[in-house]
Order: sequence, then structure tokens, then C-alpha cells
Amino acid sequence: MVAIIPKIIIAGGGIVGNSIAYYLAKEHQVSVTLIDPIGISPAASAKAGGFLARDWRDTSPLQSLHRLGFDLHQELADSFGPLKIDYRRLTCAAVSIEEGRGVGKPVGKKLEGVEWVDRSVVGSVEMGDEETIAQG
Repeated sequence: MVAIIPKIIIAGGGIVGNSIAYYLAKEHQVSVTLIDPIGISPAASAKAGGFLARDWRDTSPLQSLHRLGFDLHQELADSFGPLKIDYRRLTCAAVSIEEGRGVGKPVGKKLEGVEWVDRSVVGSVEMGDEETIAQG
């Protein structure tokens, strides 16, 4: 008897299409072909720089799904190696700048840790650390 291996075509090479293809192949040994008119991962995920925040959906109906997604990224980094999939943990801050000051290094209001900002900083709030923020 010949074993029949299912073959699936997935339209869309974004995060959803890639995730479905990966888990079908990994967990169910299914042959999968991704089709996308632009390419693999060409849209929103790439434009956001792969920014991930574990707890930003807390207290919303999406909390458990959001946290699961964050944890799955770590699982993939552990499986393949963080360098291979460009995954890293990092810190994040929201930085407020003073409008109308023109381009130039902050004068007098520069805050520690945001020296890379090239306008006058008026405030900064930490939004997460390596426990809750990643890029992948």
C-alpha cells in the first residue's frame, strides 16, 4: 500500500501563512507550498521591524492569544537559534520630543538612555524590558 502524503497550497506568505505552513510540516508532516505575489513576509511584519510586546494586550480579550504568540517566537528562537531567525530581546521606551526645535542634539532636556534622539527630548517612559519586549 502506498502512503498518501497530503499536499497543501497556502495563499499568502505573511506571518499567518508562514506559521500555518511551518506547523503543518512540523507537526503533521504535510507537504506545503506558499504562494505570495510579492514574496515571503513582505508586508506588515517586516514594516514593524518584527516588534513584539508580550503584555501590551493584557486585560483585553486577546491577552492569552497575544502572550501565546510572544512565547512561540521564543520557542522558535530556541529551536533554530536566535541569530538564524534574527530574534533578540530588548528594551523599549516611548520618547516625547519638543516640536519646532529643529534637528539637532537635545539641549538641556536630554534624558539618560535616549542619546540617539536628534531632537529636544521632553519626556521618556519605559514601555518594557527584555522580559516583555523582543524583535523577531
